[in-house]
Amino acid sequence: HICHYLSMGLEDNVCIGADFDGVVRLPRGIKSERDVVKINEALSHFGICDVAREKIFFSNAYDYIIKNM
Repeated sequence: HICHYLSMGLEDNVCIGADFDGVVRLPRGIKSERDVVKINEALSHFGICDVAREKIFFSNAYDYIIKNM
């Protein structure tokens, strides 16, 4: 899903958090917030650049919070 959004030019609109409360089913290999690093590694494997991954894992959420607080 992340790669699809990025392919549409939406790298400034995607962010990932590690709040799994209420989630019924997690992706294979993801058991807790400590496994979020695996998503980052997978995105790197798929060729997603460092800048885009930094946005997905930090900047996009940070910018949203700052703009809306």
